[in-house]
Amino acid sequence: MAINPSRNGIVYSNDTYNSPLENNYSAKKEAQDVIQNILCQDIVDIIELKKVSWQGLECPMTRAQIWRLILGYENPDKQNRSEELQAKRAEYLEKLKSLQVSSRKVKPFKIILNSFPKHDLFKNKVVQNSLTQLIALISKDEKLKKKSTPSMVIPFFIVFLSEFYPVDLETLEVHDEGPQKSYISIVEADTYWCASIFLRTYLHKKKAQLCESVIKALEKFDSAVLFHMNVEGIRMSFLNRWVKYLFLKDFPLHICLRIFDELITNKNSKVLITKCSNDVLQNNFIVCLACALFSIFRNQILMSSGPQLEDIVARLPTESWGEIEILILVSQAYLYQSILD
Repeated sequence: MAINPSRNGIVYSNDTYNSPLENNYSAKKEAQDVIQNILCQDIVDIIELKKVSWQGLECPMTRAQIWRLILGYENPDKQNRSEELQAKRAEYLEKLKSLQVSSRKVKPFKIILNSFPKHDLFKNKVVQNSLTQLIALISKDEKLKKKSTPSMVIPFFIVFLSEFYPVDLETLEVHDEGPQKSYISIVEADTYWCASIFLRTYLHKKKAQLCESVIKALEKFDSAVLFHMNVEGIRMSFLNRWVKYLFLKDFPLHICLRIFDELITNKNSKVLITKCSNDVLQNNFIVCLACALFSIFRNQILMSSGPQLEDIVARLPTESWGEIEILILVSQAYLYQSILD
């Protein structure tokens, strides 16, 4: 069978060939139409919404609303939605008043700038003040006071900021006068409630168990890769970074948002956000996502050794990734998850 090469060593058959980008565009257009129809209903069907939203949510307002709905922050009943959102946003402002002045002088922003040093958006004073307040308030909850919390708040802040301010997700450049104080409290409130819901669900999981689950799953799906890394003496400590920061330190931010799309709107019946008590190996999309990464970089891993191999697994070459690579990663992860479920 003839093979048509693509980027990063990923190949496709020429038989009835349509590019993944063309197929994905068609699928996303169809999904967006279905999503808009669901969102227009008097009572949003969350189950149906989760079935289609995983295709990718390019419209900023659609993505933000879907995150709010699926996380349970926004009421699916249109009749009560606006009033309840206003109440929660007002409650956030009251919580903010409770912060002592000294508690706002935390160091989360150094962590953020270390994680995303290239982006002008995080150097904007309005954004800096908002994120510092947010992280200080979230960290008042001892269960959420983790080293990874500042970084994991970022995807939520960007998504809800995008409803008001046109954010280029690849460059995060500041244009015009930058984000304004007139709407930033709404962005903060939605970020606070949704990030807190997500973090309470995720942070209770033991990261060591997640890492062990990745290794077990990799042994099942591709034992050759695991064997090669063991023979080369590669320490699997990078797995801890993957699961602790949900790949925020390994992918460009626009790809991380797509990963969070999947974590929040996972279309499988048993998913991360439900706090299922079943074995994490069978039900955790993060495990399958890690295995999908090994699958994509399989050839580079098997053909490398020593310091070169360590460099590959420590710093995945994802800077140039586009829609095709994201689609392949997510599709492979769902395939693995369907096998494990």
